[in-house]
Amino acid sequence: MMARFRSAVLPPLFCVPVAALLLLAGDALPQKSPEETVQSFKVAPGLKATLWASEPGMVNPTNMDIDERGRIWVTEAANYRGSKLRPEGDRIMILEDTDQDGVCDSYKVFVQDKALFAPLGICKLGNKLYVSQSPNVWVYTIDESGDKPVGKPEVIFTGFGGNNHDHGVHAFVFGPDGRYYFNMGNEGYNGFIKYPDGTPVTDSFGSEIGRQSTTYRGKPKTRDNLGFPDGMAFRWDPAAKKFDVLGHNFRNNYELALDSFGTVWQSDNDDDGNEGVRINYVMEGGNFGFKGPRGTDWGRDRELIPGQTRQEAHWHQRWPGVVPNMLHTGGGSPTGICVYEGELLPEPFRGALLHCDAGPNVVRAYFPSPATDGPKGLMYSEEEKKRTATPGTEGAGYKAQYVELIKATDSWFRPADLCVAPDGSVFVADWYDPGVGGHATGDKNPARLRGRIYRLAPQGFRPSQPKQLDLDSVQGQIAALCSPNMATRYLGYTKLSAGGDGAAAALADLFKNGKNPRLRARALWLLAQSPKGRDVISTALKDSNPDLRITAIRAARRTGGDVVAIAKEMANDSSIAVARELCLALNYEPTEKALPVLVTLADRYDGKDRWYLEAIGIGATGRENEFLEAWKRDGKNKDPKVAELIAWRMKKPSPGTAQAPTTPGSAAEAAAPVGIQRSKDGRTLPPPSELARLTGDATRGAAVFRNTTGANCIACHQIGEEGRMVGPPLSTVGQKLSKEQLYSAILYPNEAILMGYETWVVRTKSGEVFAGLKTSDTPDQVTIKDTNGKYHDVYTEDVDRKVMQKVSLMPDNLSGTMTMKELVDLVEYLSTLRNKA
Repeated sequence: MMARFRSAVLPPLFCVPVAALLLLAGDALPQKSPEETVQSFKVAPGLKATLWASEPGMVNPTNMDIDERGRIWVTEAANYRGSKLRPEGDRIMILEDTDQDGVCDSYKVFVQDKALFAPLGICKLGNKLYVSQSPNVWVYTIDESGDKPVGKPEVIFTGFGGNNHDHGVHAFVFGPDGRYYFNMGNEGYNGFIKYPDGTPVTDSFGSEIGRQSTTYRGKPKTRDNLGFPDGMAFRWDPAAKKFDVLGHNFRNNYELALDSFGTVWQSDNDDDGNEGVRINYVMEGGNFGFKGPRGTDWGRDRELIPGQTRQEAHWHQRWPGVVPNMLHTGGGSPTGICVYEGELLPEPFRGALLHCDAGPNVVRAYFPSPATDGPKGLMYSEEEKKRTATPGTEGAGYKAQYVELIKATDSWFRPADLCVAPDGSVFVADWYDPGVGGHATGDKNPARLRGRIYRLAPQGFRPSQPKQLDLDSVQGQIAALCSPNMATRYLGYTKLSAGGDGAAAALADLFKNGKNPRLRARALWLLAQSPKGRDVISTALKDSNPDLRITAIRAARRTGGDVVAIAKEMANDSSIAVARELCLALNYEPTEKALPVLVTLADRYDGKDRWYLEAIGIGATGRENEFLEAWKRDGKNKDPKVAELIAWRMKKPSPGTAQAPTTPGSAAEAAAPVGIQRSKDGRTLPPPSELARLTGDATRGAAVFRNTTGANCIACHQIGEEGRMVGPPLSTVGQKLSKEQLYSAILYPNEAILMGYETWVVRTKSGEVFAGLKTSDTPDQVTIKDTNGKYHDVYTEDVDRKVMQKVSLMPDNLSGTMTMKELVDLVEYLSTLRNKA
């Protein structure tokens, strides 16, 4: 997400003086003061956003966490991609409002280190600070002052791909079960994840993690057994030395969140311009469909199923073996996410997912509810509004309605993260920049860097000093466990898990008599680990609240309970969501024990619930054929539609046959970089910063875009469904990029190449050459999509070399195909392309 285009600097040779441009157009990229930005906010009714911290004390926040004292810990990124604005290294900051007047007055540097280069994750738990920055996850020990580290950080994990890249490893989150949760984007996959001693990380099934790994579920990876591709979500239990992949095949799942029941949620960024940003319930064990089953590109696979929406195609939603999405939110740059379980915000927000989307300058709240099918198009369409607004039967998955918590008219507002404080207020970190996308920084002058943090709370809220924690008494520990703030909950959890009879009695009282099911769930997780844990789980499995029954199933799994026996007992539970959870749990059980119960659970499939069908499939992972035979033999549901769909899921047929490897062609010649840019009418162009001050005609610009004898943009770019998908779609480019960044992208395409659109050259052992986009790279073959949109598959054994070039497929001399007026009109048109909301 934290990607911004660089602007090229050229001598001001254009004949119109800069002063005249200023008079004509004004400031094209107006920065607003922090106070003006707040004034630009439209805030949800009943709530108020106030400025809490800003530059120069803190800049470019990528991630943050709030500790039990209400202090905010922030990772900064003054250094990012090609911009090195702090040679001494990036910083981790501690921010505090010491006089409780509602504004930060203390900016402390916890650490500044040359090894810190745009870290993307931070999590403060007790005296430990977990920092995520590919290739590593580090943990700092905090000294007794609470403000400084004790020596150098310790490496927990290493080997993540995505060094200096926002698709790498992301933040840790502490779960209600005492485990640590985190995720990585698809660049993180381009590595081999290991412990610091060099031992490969393996999950519960014996699967290694990363593109360079060699085993999946204890067997060698093959063409039909690719392992876990692309972005992933993880759970780690250091005490039991257990590591689990919760979901895979994401693109850039920037951060995850989980609620007190142990349900994991996250967002995922689409290939820019495709209006496919999604919100996911991370169904454990699921494939989330960014790439096809053999690593194929979604744009190529889209052609195999006519009639899909772009969002369905983007995530292979009509393919067997892919978990449905909960919501499609259009174009954007999704970032931080959390579950609000406090009581300060009005009742509708309690239990909501709170989420930042930097692209459309918005912070939203999502309200999940049961669903049997996933969305087809955008949540903004009338069809989708009706679907989410109409109550339906209970399903095994989720849909979601939403509200905008903060929507800014200041287009520089780029919310990067949000967290809940001990008092229940919500803090939002603002990267503050003219654009996102492009993997480069917009501000080159360290003095211009910005960054803000805002507090969101009810109207009339007055900040106060956080209450002193009483962690020496059981009552104080319970109070900490019930906090809306994760760092505070961690302290309560840790004390109570080590407590004796007094702690157990207090937890039992909270579980039995508590009114809030989320707090009851927190107690249940701890009680499940006690000497009487089996009895507590047995009681919880009979609770009237299905979320608590689901929590009990999950707790039984974490504590070594007899999950098969539980599944037999609960196979006919009234909640299909409980049945879903039983199917997922059976994925971890031996085949001979799991399949008979899974057959019984499969009998509950109604032929409609797409989520439940996928849960059955996850339960049968690696033994689909055995399950299908057992179900045909012993299943009681004889509905032919059910039989057809279960067979479809287990056999996972491809919707069509992908193009077979072809005879290699010739590589396109890469144009040499150019310096000074001149238009078709011979005029020397000023730098993008000056061009951005001009105003063009968007209607004429649309014609320039479609002119096949001029720039011929339509030959490589799509707007809506018009054009070709060689370069990035441009349907919402005006939302993510400022005019200056659009000029930079057109005139200097090699300065900041969008991820996934780098030029690759593949040479075969016979001397034949391809050049274009690398759309897939599996152990068996590499696929190159050339500038004509044609796919070329080359078997791995035939590859001599494959090299990523530092030049874009987009030609450098586009300015020579247009007059200056046409160029200005084109950028004016592109700047109008925004989300449909």
